[in-house]
Amino acid sequence: MNQWTVCGNLTQTAELRYTGNGVPILNGCIACNEYGSKDDTGKTRKYTEFVHFVMFGQLAESQARHFQKGRLLMLRGRAHTERWEQDGQKHYRIKLLVGDIEYLHSANGEENREKTSWGSLRDRFAPPEDDIAAPEEEKPPLDNTDDDLPF
Repeated sequence: MNQWTVCGNLTQTAELRYTGNGVPILNGCIACNEYGSKDDTGKTRKYTEFVHFVMFGQLAESQARHFQKGRLLMLRGRAHTERWEQDGQKHYRIKLLVGDIEYLHSANGEENREKTSWGSLRDRFAPPEDDIAAPEEEKPPLDNTDDDLPF
């Protein structure tokens, strides 16, 4: 199973770009803090992991304006390894391909638990009711009496 959930603050405002075909891509980085045991001076140790993320399509375009530096988020998705060669050296970076977003506080710092996912966005962009085909005529129910059974 390839499932990641990370919680932290955006290290910078996420960057929205478009491919040559016009597909929106949002890239950014989230800092995830973890607190461990106390050091020799009695201070709690703080460990920070920086997780790079990417999202595509309508999710990227619709959420880009909310991805401002310092915003506290929970991101869910799957891991993807980017590979490239630069100056004769191979490089690797694991990125989170985001599929679900939870805003843990609003832009002004108030606590907020707003969830956004591809599914909820898909529902928002669904065709209007009058564009949906009418259901087929209902057929009468089958007569399931014991007289019709061959045994």
